[in-house]
Amino acid sequence: MRESGVPDYEANSWWGIVAPAGTPPDVVEALNNEINKALSTEPMIKFLTSEGAEAMPGTPRQFGELITSEIARWRKVAHEADIHAD
Repeated sequence: MRESGVPDYEANSWWGIVAPAGTPPDVVEALNNEINKALSTEPMIKFLTSEGAEAMPGTPRQFGELITSEIARWRKVAHEADIHAD
């Protein structure tokens, strides 16, 4: 992209796990703890690395902030490019 004249181009993909709205906080916390543990295991690290990915364990709040920022980012791109979902 840099060679095409777009030096600051950046596009990432990510995966995440979400729970339905209203899931009790203790359930969200327990799931988050177990998911973070799983992300730290050797088999999972090996799998993610083979996919060209890396684990980003964190909190539900951090993931929510990522989702919010990604929506804002891509909404702006779609608006500027006049892209609409039909």
